[in-house]
Amino acid sequence: MSGGLLDDVGAVPPALWRHLGAQLELTTPDLASLRVMYRRPRTLFQHQELARTTFGFRELTEAGAGRSCAWCAMSCRERVIANG
Repeated sequence: MSGGLLDDVGAVPPALWRHLGAQLELTTPDLASLRVMYRRPRTLFQHQELARTTFGFRELTEAGAGRSCAWCAMSCRERVIANG
């Protein structure tokens, strides 16, 4: 997770929804039903708050973003070295 919340369900590619559904062994909603559900901005906000509370998410700080970028760079370097 990037630590940020998506403002629009359209920002999540359908292929990602399908992949997540397959990984979690869940039926994924179609994009049209999500758009209808989140047409009311308050619903989206309530679901975001529920996710934050349930999973202990918090706002991404500048320091946290720096650590995330450093981890990604290190992980990429390791993968490049391992694959020659």
